[in-house]
Amino acid sequence: MKLYKLTRKNNTSGEGKSSLKWGTNITHKLKSIDTPKLCSSDVIHAYKNKYLALFLNPIHASYKSPIVWEAEGEIIVGDWGKVGVFELTTFKKREINIPKKARIHFAVLCAKQVLPIFEKKYPKNNRPRKAIEAVEKYLKDSTYAAAHAAYNAYSAANDAYAAYKAAHAAYNAYSAANDAYAAYKAAHAASAAYKAANDANAAYKAAYAAAYAAYSAANDDKAASAAYAAYAASAAYTAYNAAARTDMGINFATLADKAVK
Repeated sequence: MKLYKLTRKNNTSGEGKSSLKWGTNITHKLKSIDTPKLCSSDVIHAYKNKYLALFLNPIHASYKSPIVWEAEGEIIVGDWGKVGVFELTTFKKREINIPKKARIHFAVLCAKQVLPIFEKKYPKNNRPRKAIEAVEKYLKDSTYAAAHAAYNAYSAANDAYAAYKAAHAAYNAYSAANDAYAAYKAAHAASAAYKAANDANAAYKAAYAAAYAAYSAANDDKAASAAYAAYAASAAYTAYNAAARTDMGINFATLADKAVK
């Protein structure tokens, strides 16, 4: 099956003993086991969609200046677009740049998918919807004022206030950071803080992350600007969690394709 392998700029993937060097017509093979686990050394990781690989990089591999390789392998295990194989061959390098607008668009698309979960529980609270609409306006009018309006639209909300506080604490942490990886770690910490939240709050957070992605992208501060990709990925991650807990099927690869068009 055609797949996509994400690597560092030097064509490597993994860490330590699991590190692999890739290139044109390079094949790596692992020993087959009965119950392989994704996100482990049991398998070689790849993606079914090249754009999704890049959108999720900040919360998965977190490679700086990642490269996408066209590849082929037989899927053994998978989850929302990320897959694991025992054998993978890379064929062709694809240097794909994802515009920040596309990342934010992806965050919005993911948040909109699970918005009904929140609105079913809180039918009178339209603030998450307003936040999403504000981000959509930012995508059309990419000014700092439009991005700040998206942030304000979210901040006005009252439900899931504890989740908002956790995300705000993460922002304070990453604003002092110097690179995208530190921003990613702050975003990941925020994600961990939400694990106790219910389905509605997870959907709510997806809207927040989309709004904050827009705010961060427009911010003149270097560290804050670097964080928009992590928050966009976080929106997808929380949307996935909310959807999975409610058995809602979302094709994230389709959303990724739509975001870049």
